[in-house]
Amino acid sequence: MKIPPEIRKQLFHINSQRRRILLLAKKNRTPFYLFDKKQFVKNVQMVKQTFEKHLPGVSLFYAMKSNPHDFLLKNLVSLGVGIDVSGAGELRAAIAAGAKKIIFTGPGKTKEELQLAIKQKEKVTLILDSFTELRRLREVMANSSLTPVIGVRVVTSRYGDWNKFGIKLTDLKRFIRVVAKVPSLRFSGIQFHMSFNMSAEPYLESIKEVAEYLKAGLSLPERNRIKFIDIGGGFMTDDAVLNFRPADFPTVPAAYYSVHFRALDDFVRPIGLMIKNSLAFLPNCVFYAEPGRLISTPAMHIVLRVLDVKDNCVITDGATNMVGWEKFEEDYAPVVNLTHPSPREKKQLTYGSLCTPHDIWGFFCFAKKVAVGDILVIPNQGAYVYTFAQNFIKEIPPVYEL
Repeated sequence: MKIPPEIRKQLFHINSQRRRILLLAKKNRTPFYLFDKKQFVKNVQMVKQTFEKHLPGVSLFYAMKSNPHDFLLKNLVSLGVGIDVSGAGELRAAIAAGAKKIIFTGPGKTKEELQLAIKQKEKVTLILDSFTELRRLREVMANSSLTPVIGVRVVTSRYGDWNKFGIKLTDLKRFIRVVAKVPSLRFSGIQFHMSFNMSAEPYLESIKEVAEYLKAGLSLPERNRIKFIDIGGGFMTDDAVLNFRPADFPTVPAAYYSVHFRALDDFVRPIGLMIKNSLAFLPNCVFYAEPGRLISTPAMHIVLRVLDVKDNCVITDGATNMVGWEKFEEDYAPVVNLTHPSPREKKQLTYGSLCTPHDIWGFFCFAKKVAVGDILVIPNQGAYVYTFAQNFIKEIPPVYEL
């Protein structure tokens, strides 16, 4: 069966870098993560251009939880992308990377986290998650002269499993009025966020719902306080998600099944039109978005070396503690042999070196043959892989730049 174009694109890119990757593997001990700066920058520029085309003046905030490595953060800052953080550790890392635009989202912020955020008030916008967080912030601000910018996360009817977050949209008026009683707080906007969106529909429905409430539920002075609306992230595009599952995986080679993922333009174009048509009554409002995996997916690859070849399997020096869980028992990613490359995939069970049978990299490999010492690459593992890495049996390997 034909290889899907998205996988062909990955293979072409990895094979075009074959000599450089093999040289890095010769100079450095394997396994390691490979930061693909050129591909990463190219992808960030594509994301920025697409959003700016349909949402002029948009501010992008990279969801740091998808990959917090310093290489990514510093390059994002240099490219003018803000950082979305959800905890004190992430906030410190964003500040250390030189970020000047930060939004602090997520539920359950502690007093210590709120204190850290307001000390960086020139850089950080606090997106509060509840009335309890607002009370906690007021306690923290009791003896402070600082005036942080805050917003609040609201729950729309499309939230589903994500309804643990935020306040009810219908409580927004009450929230604004409570904040108005605290001169040291500057309420400036709202956020809504759902993830794993396969199309623009959840965003369109939420934007429409928010617009209707703002028109009917808030007074003109209250609406004028809204300077930003954050539409969140969760864009499951063909650039963000490349987990193809072969039919009857893992028994049938090269028979691919894939959900149809849309291009980013198919998300952002209708979002831009909906905002233009339904939120024109907020002429001074700017819009934020929080792409995570959309940006980080092509940023990193995994490089391994074959340690052993047995009758029924291959053992590599890298193990799935690098990805944090038994990801590839169910999800598919191409395993590419750069030492003996091939455009065709052969059946090959590839294990890592952990003391568990669940330590699987894949059931197939693009290879003419496999031998001890061969260099294997698992491409496009930049999102929610390095983040989940753990010191289980093996140590977390280093990251090198391609």
